[in-house]
Amino acid sequence: MPLKKDFCRLCWCQASLDAKGTVTVLAPYLERVHHHQLFFAWMQKPRQPGRRVGKRGRRPLRPQQPPVPAANPATGCIQLRFFDDSRDFTRFDRLQHGNLTNPWLLWAQHVARRLGEARGWTKWVVSDVDRALVILLSQHIEGETIRYSELLPALRAHGLNAKRTVEVIDRIGLFEDDREPSFDRWIERKIANVAPGIRQAAETWARQLCHGGPRSQPRALSTCWNYLNKLQPIMLAWSDRYDHLREVTREDIVAVRDDVLGKQRENRLAALRSLFRHAKKTGAIFRDPTSRVRVGCQSYAVLQPLPSDNISRPSLPSPPRRTGSSSPWLPSTPPGRERSVNSSWTTSTSATGASSWPGTRARWTTSPTEPSSAGWNTAAPAGPTPPIPTC
Repeated sequence: MPLKKDFCRLCWCQASLDAKGTVTVLAPYLERVHHHQLFFAWMQKPRQPGRRVGKRGRRPLRPQQPPVPAANPATGCIQLRFFDDSRDFTRFDRLQHGNLTNPWLLWAQHVARRLGEARGWTKWVVSDVDRALVILLSQHIEGETIRYSELLPALRAHGLNAKRTVEVIDRIGLFEDDREPSFDRWIERKIANVAPGIRQAAETWARQLCHGGPRSQPRALSTCWNYLNKLQPIMLAWSDRYDHLREVTREDIVAVRDDVLGKQRENRLAALRSLFRHAKKTGAIFRDPTSRVRVGCQSYAVLQPLPSDNISRPSLPSPPRRTGSSSPWLPSTPPGRERSVNSSWTTSTSATGASSWPGTRARWTTSPTEPSSAGWNTAAPAGPTPPIPTC
């Protein structure tokens, strides 16, 4: 029988039962065992109370008690600050500065738990948000706000999610968004040299175009960019002569419209209409100079025939069929020139009009404006039109 310190396994079990709840050293209890022990199979050690879990019979962890819901600690008594300086959360040390009993921290953790249950956050997300709240609210005092420019460096240094943390502290009313949109900076840079009277109306129009208004939907960001880019040189030219949009007349709009042709004229007039309609709606001007100003007829260049002196007749020799090609009409071209060959091929016809497709040579075709007197492609092949090969 295998022994351990001159005692068998059953003696060790009996000593463990005698010493249960008192001490962990079994040597004195082993000396008191002087008789043989008898245990039934699988009963040498009593089963622990509760349900067995796992292969080794471990008990599950005790369920954690849900935290007591915290209350909003706002009292209304605010201690004003003498200096409005920014705080550096990157120097936070949990051992030195961590205060887990701060009422604002407890309230934020309670809000974060409820928000996480509603949004389905994973336990890792909840843990990251909790760590971020400890950094931001351990030393928080009522009346203070947390700026985005203050929290972002600290959370980024610890690899924590700033978006969900901002959502939590915004729900408890402690977040101050000091970010400046890039679109607003772009507007200020675009109209910096415009006259003040024109710049004020253009800035209000551009912001409402992007963000929308009480009775207007926001437009696409690309539309705002295109409109302001088209009107910037016009407003700079008007700034040399006028101080306000009220001084712009219908003749100025027509002159600006006639400077461009085609689609550019239509886009420029659409941007001008949007600007002046908004200015009239807000009371910046009394009359809209773009009203009843039409785009006008679109003038296009006339297609001229190609002179006979500029016509050349390059021809290609009759190529053999490509080995393994699915189409018998594809010529055999070098690998590097397969994409440079024109896809419009024609064939020669015999004197009787019978087409020798695809046995004869292939030639280039010209544009539809080429005069028929050049003698190209004047005879049509007999029978059904063969498919046009592509390269």
